[in-house]
Amino acid sequence: MTTKDPGQVVGLNLKRVRVKAGESQSECAQRVSAFGLNWAQSHVSAYESGKKASAPIEELLILSRIYGVQLHEWFEGEGEVALTKSFAIGRDEMRDALQGKGKRLKSRPVDFTNDVRLPADESIATRLDIERDEAIRIARKLWGHTATEERDKRLAHHGTKDPAAMRNLRGGMTKRLANEIKLHMEEGADS
Repeated sequence: MTTKDPGQVVGLNLKRVRVKAGESQSECAQRVSAFGLNWAQSHVSAYESGKKASAPIEELLILSRIYGVQLHEWFEGEGEVALTKSFAIGRDEMRDALQGKGKRLKSRPVDFTNDVRLPADESIATRLDIERDEAIRIARKLWGHTATEERDKRLAHHGTKDPAAMRNLRGGMTKRLANEIKLHMEEGADS
């Protein structure tokens, strides 16, 4: 089960709600700023690209008022929300709690494997406009491990070159792996 920070979950839903309303990121920022928060297009972009870990209640309340959605709707979808580094709840539990239906919250350990920095997988996800976890899942299906591990495995025979040369090799190999994943997705072999 995928665990995301509250800001990342809100960002996914903000994009969904904003696009449905037919607004640009700049228009969204202007509307929020009218309520006294100092937002720019970059703030909306940071939410929607998963770069914001938290989602302050005042921002959620203003966004709810602007877009006419209930507070719990910012946590739509499947997966878990990491409230702290060691406590996560399901999005369904979060929605219930925000609607006053919450039962006693059950603590579950957070899977810290998602915290590992996987530069090739992250780059591929960005390049193909998919979630990082999806890129990792496809890489594991294709090669039995992450794209970062596959990149390093394929480049192992290059030994120790100067840092600039290795950066170029890693970049080129990451592009090659992205193309392999893209081809796999296009062939529909990921069903």
